[in-house]
Amino acid sequence: MKSNEKIPNIRRDYRKHRIIRSELNSDPYMQFCKWLDEILSLQIPDPTAFILSTVTKEGKPASRVVLLKGHSPEGFVFFTNYTSSKGQQIELNPDVSMLFFWPEAERQIRIEGRAIKISKKDSDEYFQSRPRESKIAAIISKQSRPVEPDTDMQELFSYAMESMCHDDLVRPEFWGGFQIIPEKYEFWQGRAGRMHDRFVYNKTGLQAWEIIQLQP
Repeated sequence: MKSNEKIPNIRRDYRKHRIIRSELNSDPYMQFCKWLDEILSLQIPDPTAFILSTVTKEGKPASRVVLLKGHSPEGFVFFTNYTSSKGQQIELNPDVSMLFFWPEAERQIRIEGRAIKISKKDSDEYFQSRPRESKIAAIISKQSRPVEPDTDMQELFSYAMESMCHDDLVRPEFWGGFQIIPEKYEFWQGRAGRMHDRFVYNKTGLQAWEIIQLQP
């Protein structure tokens, strides 16, 4: 296949930035905010998209892209159907990882932590801020389950949009937010010749972090 011939030669050298240890914030959350602000200023598509990795009941990794919808020193928030594959996996094992990759800045951030459900009040508030179409999609979708034969999901959605056009939409109990409480951060900056900068923050106390540089 032609793609197999081309793939080995696909590469680029990273030369835009570097990480200077003395310039790193001692608080990894503040360092995250600095990088995120810089990415947002570039006005790139989907700057808050990240890869969320969970573990199945068989101990196998599972990954997908979700959107960051809130962040604070306490953690990072995203929303989902609690009965979806990722929701059930988190219920069994709350240890998760996040990966932001921003090729425009030649940067990535890895975060490991534990996911917990946010309050019903906070989930309600976010649900009510969503576009009506998104609310209805959340209500009617049995996320991650097979589509029944002869079921047209678009027709089902269109029918729901029409039949619920005058309803006050309420967040279903099976849908809401998770907060990922960070225990480890890694900041990665691409460098020329694959001599990438990598700095890890390991949590050593309630508000204490140890910074370690890793080899590329």
